[in-house]
Amino acid sequence: MALHHWPAEVKAPLYRRIHDALRPGGLLVNGDYILANGEQDPLPTFPGAEAEENSDLLHIDIPLRIDVEEHLLAEAGFASVRTLFRTPHAAVFVAERSPD
Repeated sequence: MALHHWPAEVKAPLYRRIHDALRPGGLLVNGDYILANGEQDPLPTFPGAEAEENSDLLHIDIPLRIDVEEHLLAEAGFASVRTLFRTPHAAVFVAERSPD
């Protein structure tokens, strides 16, 4: 539940680096927030971020649609990408590097 802070253009090279670091047949398992309605949501801040005592904090979430996450993982070279679990706001993805 951490990669939703990064836009797709940052995630794409990160997923490639993860792919390349895995042994053949290795898995990336990522549970993260997703868009609930399939449309681009505004960038929300966490509860309390706008409170006076936290006025210097900024917390940006950039959840993506499931199909975008799956596409980024496939483009990074993963041979198999599956969504194992999904709620309206979160999903667990499993991406497998080919066994070579």
